[in-house]
Amino acid sequence: RIRWKWTKCQAFGNFPGPRRGHSATSIGTKIYIFGGIYGYTRYFNELFELDTETMEWSIPKTKGTPPSPRAWHTACQIPETP
Repeated sequence: RIRWKWTKCQAFGNFPGPRRGHSATSIGTKIYIFGGIYGYTRYFNELFELDTETMEWSIPKTKGTPPSPRAWHTACQIPETP
């Protein structure tokens, strides 16, 4: 039998500001937050990473042109291909 318990975490680092409509994707021990909206007109195209082992937020280095700002979208992990 599984028992779940809510606990308040103490995260630190370069964390995202308030938003809604963002995507959250879990890959290994990391959770990635992308996009979202604040209020009714401020859309984001920022990417944040939360290391769930250390509870540290950071902004990962990326390559290429980022997607346009967006909210109410989905995201998923795509396995590496040869």
